[in-house]
Amino acid sequence: MTCFSSKKLLFIVFNIIFISFVPFLSFLTSVLSLLLLSASKSNISRDSGVGYIIICTFFLSLSTAISAYSQPIFLYEEQDFTTYYNNYIFFLENGFDFDGFVFGAGAEVALPLINYFLSIVIQAEYPYLVKLCYILIQISLFLWVIALISIRYSLNWKRLALLIALMFLFFKYGATLNHLRQGFSSFFVVLALFSSDRRSKTIFVILASLFHVSALVIYPVLLYVFKERCFKIALYNGVVVAIVAVVGFVVFKLMMDFVLGSDLFFLAKAKSAFMKASDESFYLLAVKEAIVASIYAVFALFILVFAKVKKGVFCQLFLLVVITIGFGYIPGLTTRLFASVFTILMGYYFFMLFIQEYKFSHRLSLSVFLLLLFSINWFANSAIFYYNFPLVAVKPFYYLSDLFLERGYVIRSSLPSEIDMVIQNPYR
Repeated sequence: MTCFSSKKLLFIVFNIIFISFVPFLSFLTSVLSLLLLSASKSNISRDSGVGYIIICTFFLSLSTAISAYSQPIFLYEEQDFTTYYNNYIFFLENGFDFDGFVFGAGAEVALPLINYFLSIVIQAEYPYLVKLCYILIQISLFLWVIALISIRYSLNWKRLALLIALMFLFFKYGATLNHLRQGFSSFFVVLALFSSDRRSKTIFVILASLFHVSALVIYPVLLYVFKERCFKIALYNGVVVAIVAVVGFVVFKLMMDFVLGSDLFFLAKAKSAFMKASDESFYLLAVKEAIVASIYAVFALFILVFAKVKKGVFCQLFLLVVITIGFGYIPGLTTRLFASVFTILMGYYFFMLFIQEYKFSHRLSLSVFLLLLFSINWFANSAIFYYNFPLVAVKPFYYLSDLFLERGYVIRSSLPSEIDMVIQNPYR
């Protein structure tokens, strides 16, 4: 046994211990190991490097899945997961029934089919086990995305290590699990974007639309954003988008004023909807949400501006940010439109920024800084992070018991509103 293989075995043993007693530490060590591997200058063979990557990716996937179901469900009414779990309960109680295909006027059949098959496999009212199955499917799709990116850019093992580390670091699994249909749809949209042939692209777009029909609109928009262009064209497009956004806002306001001032009975429903948008704070909150959603893209743009780079990735991110913030006054429109970028692909953008546009020493130190920053933020500012069980325990695999907590059909309207509650983590 060589020294290097002994180190690999020791790495596996330590990660098994971490997964058993403190799963998040396995995530941290795996990301950090991949970052150091990507920067290594020692004489490490390709086979040894790939071996480390496989081990790190396995523990990253496992620790991410554990972190995902450490977050609570049925906590407040705004959690969409409740609706999707109730759909699972429907198939559990009724078997295969077309009445369970309720999404998108019956056109979005993919998630109900998954719920039907899960009801056959699990055969019990275990919400966290169902959630674990969802995240494992999503992680499999996530790894597929990474594989396609690697093939597209013909990455060597060191760059692949960097890509995997950044992709997992920026992966917002909380959003893809809460907005479950759009989450699954986003993965297939991204797979379509990175596929090399039209047949695969078509299949992926069809699959994406079977989860959420909005994919038929989202895919062409993202294809437009991903298109290679020079800075002048990107700037021109950004100006056009900004003008359209301003005109759109004026039209939106005029239409809202007309509806609110009208007594026509057939506009009653529209009037009720526009009443919520009549307050200025409504727009400020919507724009704030758009800015928060695109904050990492803005950060990447600042790095590129500092590095005096205005091509390739810069043009894509510039257009992405302009559209997101420009139309941010419409709540949820741009954040849902670019959900696949904000939840899945930010790691890819930072990878492209680091390997093509920035110096190696800086990308390593910045990646480690982001890892520490995100970790501190998860601990300090996210009450739902490791809400169901503690970060550390003396009992091995202490978190597995949560998988078998029982809960039947949940009346979503009976849950408290997120606005009316202060979430307190019971383990902090």
